[in-house]
Amino acid sequence: MIAELFFFLFIYPVETIIEIAYLFVWRLFHQTTLAIAGVSVLIGILTLPLTLMADRQQRIESEIQKRLKPAVDKIRAVFRGDERYMMLAAYYRQNHYHPVYALRSSLSIIVQIPFFIGAYHFLSHLDALQGASFWFVTDLAKADGALSINGAAFNVLPLVMTAINGASIACYSRGFSFPDKARLYGVAALFLVLLYNSPAGLVLYWTCNNLFSLIKNAARGKPAAKKAGFVLLELFLCALIVFTLVFHTGVLKRRLLFAAAAALLALFPFVKRHLVSGLRALSQRIGAGGLKRAFALSTAQLALLMGIVIPSALIASSVEEFAYIKPFASPLPFAGITALQAAGFAF
Repeated sequence: MIAELFFFLFIYPVETIIEIAYLFVWRLFHQTTLAIAGVSVLIGILTLPLTLMADRQQRIESEIQKRLKPAVDKIRAVFRGDERYMMLAAYYRQNHYHPVYALRSSLSIIVQIPFFIGAYHFLSHLDALQGASFWFVTDLAKADGALSINGAAFNVLPLVMTAINGASIACYSRGFSFPDKARLYGVAALFLVLLYNSPAGLVLYWTCNNLFSLIKNAARGKPAAKKAGFVLLELFLCALIVFTLVFHTGVLKRRLLFAAAAALLALFPFVKRHLVSGLRALSQRIGAGGLKRAFALSTAQLALLMGIVIPSALIASSVEEFAYIKPFASPLPFAGITALQAAGFAF
């Protein structure tokens, strides 16, 4: 029950977004490898505000721990047992800090977990991977086994993924303490173990995700690099729009839809300025608390509409069709599942 609740609230919305992105890219290029890479890039762009927020919190936590460390080390060296605990508690309280805040240093990892599980669940059951090839990988539905030594097959793509991940961590963790760096590299090693024998399609997705993170981390704190990255992204999107409208031979309606989405993405940085200024003005008018309450109320109404009102009306129109399906003798479980899914999407 707890596993199902976690799946419908956190994993199902993410998996649905991944599936929509995959179908969107695949219908444009009709190429499985490009679809996987495109999904990775799209998810990376969509979740960029979330990852930037997690990175910012992680850096704040790192700076706080660095500032408190000298006094904490002295307390640990001088006091023992309950006395040490009381002294540390008093020192943390004086600095408006609590040890539980250390979890902020793991936010960037925690953010990745639902996307990793969602991608794993979706790509592990994707029939299009069967027989699809990429470079030295002959079947994306299986581990690549590209390197053979004395008759033993070794997977190369997970090693490439880990190397890119290591380079990304090296760029990201500049100025971090040794324990923080060790934790990040430990997570990279864990992903290597988890994905070593996984389908090559899933490893390819995570490799593209790590490559996106490497580019993002390399440009961090460098205005010239950020500007160059922005220009390259805009040029890429413009080229993609031209390719879609002029050279692609797919269905016109889908091409126009894709071009419109790419154009909105290209214009987003310009729209963002007006959106942020508008939200600030609204926040000043009604207060930050009022804005948060309005946002919470709107998401709750959206979840209620998507998860209860619309599904209930559909079930009420023909109750017999939703009864006695597999283990369910009543349509109520369907209503409960859609309510959980809608709550996951809204929140």
